[in-house]
Amino acid sequence: MIFGTCYECNVLGTLAARTRAHGIATLGRETASDIGTVTEALGHRLFDTEIRLKNDAKGIVNLPQEIPFHCDYPKAEFVVWQCLNPGSKPAPLLLKDGLAVLAHMTNDEIDALSSIKMIYKCRIEEALLMSPIVYSDGNRRFNLTYNPWSLQRNLTPSQQFALDRFVGLLRDQAFLEAHFAEGDFLIIDNRRILHARSALHPRSDRFLMRRMISGAAGYPPAEVVRAVS
Repeated sequence: MIFGTCYECNVLGTLAARTRAHGIATLGRETASDIGTVTEALGHRLFDTEIRLKNDAKGIVNLPQEIPFHCDYPKAEFVVWQCLNPGSKPAPLLLKDGLAVLAHMTNDEIDALSSIKMIYKCRIEEALLMSPIVYSDGNRRFNLTYNPWSLQRNLTPSQQFALDRFVGLLRDQAFLEAHFAEGDFLIIDNRRILHARSALHPRSDRFLMRRMISGAAGYPPAEVVRAVS
């Protein structure tokens, strides 16, 4: 298994609750054989991405470069990876707990972070949306949508200070390494766990299927910036 047994879930019916409680869950081939069954246990499929090196790649996930710590598509409560081929030159996924980072910040710093917006393309509504990188809802005090390459520009001094503080604490936070075997599933709470990847070998043959899933927690607050075609 990816982390041994510490995050392993053996009952699909408890998968959503365990992932929300711990931020991370893993499944082996003995528990789930396909990504569709995992989806049914968590919520509704939003979209899939094949993650492997491609010569004509446009997205960063299909290029060999390092990817910094971030949250994925904000409307996804859960992100699932299924390993189809661990590859002969594997590179682990790296995971950090964002809530543990926020625990070291003051209320004023978190308020300033909550006023910083992330701009992203919504695949559901065909629009550019703007959401806070930290927000509260009825399910949890803090949720994260942090993505370093999608942040608003022209921050105020207090916003920049809070962001620098968050980034510094995130940099110093310990991380977990997710090492895949064929057939393994890794599930994260996308509003809590940030993930990254070290650079892939230029001839890496690792192949992961990634699925974005909306769960019962709903969507983050969002403002429409503009419609896109």
